[in-house]
Amino acid sequence: MVAVRPAARGPAGRLAPPCIARLGKTYAAFGPTSAPDERPARNLLFGVDRSGSNHELADAQLDAAVAYAATLGPESGVGVLLITDRSDRSTTPDMPFEPGESGTRWTAEPVLCDGCKPDSLFQQKCLEQLEVAQSRRVGELNAGEDARRTRLQEERAVRIHGWRDQVAGYTPKPGTSLLAFFTKLADLPRSAASPSAPQSS
Repeated sequence: MVAVRPAARGPAGRLAPPCIARLGKTYAAFGPTSAPDERPARNLLFGVDRSGSNHELADAQLDAAVAYAATLGPESGVGVLLITDRSDRSTTPDMPFEPGESGTRWTAEPVLCDGCKPDSLFQQKCLEQLEVAQSRRVGELNAGEDARRTRLQEERAVRIHGWRDQVAGYTPKPGTSLLAFFTKLADLPRSAASPSAPQSS
């Protein structure tokens, strides 16, 4: 029997064609492999002034922030912070920050090692069936993952728009302060600008 490139079995669901049983145990657990999605992850925080000096502009700013935040994929963390005066900072109805969630992408694995050739016509035909089955399974897995992430985005969009409806009438006390807003930002957990960069001691 020729050498094969090992691969892990995917989620539940039959992958191998019946003929694979005659090719030995090596192929019994053969299947596509998964890896973290490479779509870039980021955290976006929107600051919106809800002071009562210009309700029309304040509503337009809030609607613009909400509309954009609702379109972000689930890999992006998102939150909306309302600018308010210092005394009212603890009771400002900010949108709770929702962290991003990375996804998974599935890829097909070669059924033979580099330079290897089938040792019989039977094996060649069977491996061709395995390649077709694996490609079909990869398509199913990635389609399922895309549907799951679309559902996550749609559910978050509903929550974001629901939050917007709840705070639409909110107006902070007089004396709205940008300083208080930046203090609010300073209260958030710190994150490294370049997590992969070496840290100095």
